[in-house]
Amino acid sequence: MLEVYMDLKFIVISDDLTGANGISGFMSRFCNSIVINYDNSFINDVASLPYNCVVVNTKSRMIDGVSAKNCVNYVLGLFNNGRYRFGKRIDSALRGNIEDEILPFIERGFIIVITDTIPEYGRYTTNGFTVINNSRDSILTRFSRVTPIIINDINKLIDIKNTTGKVFIIDSRSHDDLRKIANFITRNQNIVPVDPLYLIAYTAQQHAALIHQEQSRLIMNKVTRRIAFVIGSTQEMTIKQINYAKSHGFYVIGLYDLIKTNYAVDNDWIIIYFDYMRDRGLLTQELVKYLMNFDAIVLSGGETANFIFELSGGLFIESIADIMPLIGVGIIKGGILDGKLIVTKGGFIGKEDTYVIIRDFLLGLSAKNKNR
Repeated sequence: MLEVYMDLKFIVISDDLTGANGISGFMSRFCNSIVINYDNSFINDVASLPYNCVVVNTKSRMIDGVSAKNCVNYVLGLFNNGRYRFGKRIDSALRGNIEDEILPFIERGFIIVITDTIPEYGRYTTNGFTVINNSRDSILTRFSRVTPIIINDINKLIDIKNTTGKVFIIDSRSHDDLRKIANFITRNQNIVPVDPLYLIAYTAQQHAALIHQEQSRLIMNKVTRRIAFVIGSTQEMTIKQINYAKSHGFYVIGLYDLIKTNYAVDNDWIIIYFDYMRDRGLLTQELVKYLMNFDAIVLSGGETANFIFELSGGLFIESIADIMPLIGVGIIKGGILDGKLIVTKGGFIGKEDTYVIIRDFLLGLSAKNKNR
């Protein structure tokens, strides 16, 4: 028998804004999806809003495990009447408080199903490991208080149906694998999908189809000419992306140098770069006011995105598209950047040409822009 309530919203809990916006952007293909911070009072109105997918950002990537667990407990406490399905997004590089943020689900008797596969990035899951570019990263070592059970055969998922409070790590390599796992999860109310993107998104997609949720696809019909890239990540790939963008017409300036000009730089495609951990004291309302001069804002780096969005006073992000896996596009609602397009990207995501691809998408020059 199908164990599904017919009026459920799908709630995803993410530990940072770039991941939240990335998965919400993909889910906007099949449901009305938004991103909201867990501590924004507007979250209390979610139940009455016309969005059937809600991604909640707990901003807990960089905090201690006890506080991270409390954040997730708080969100689950808000949506505790049994009329919600849940997904738990984890970082694509397995950073953060993974076990602490899964424990609140386990303590409520949920079954946890984890996989860590993004085929486009050559990333797959096998025998409890994430494999990418011939390097292996253990998912098992992220756990010390619970012992995950490895399942190598998707067909054996049926064996977990009657368990409670267990964690399972499932092998997967392809989108077909991810859809098969999602199909099983969708039909079992007490299972929570855990991954960076596709397992959760496909579960939400199948759930939406199963209960016949209506979706009003938002069209990206804004005229986009001026784009500001605010980059607080210092990852090696990020530096390569900045240099590539500079060679393709972007104006690149350090945040400190921009401040010295009194924010007088006028360029249609500007990259403002800095080291978030070192320079976050330089992120002020003056920078946010400067961003008001642009049609679209690209935030790169999870903590950078969290900080700038909060500094702007935004209430939530209404998702409208994704450019590539984990690079989401939305519209800021509320605050001084209300109505601006926002794109977010993690420091590890993409190749050298990623910022150029984002620019071309926003300008309507890319074949990947399906909204124009």
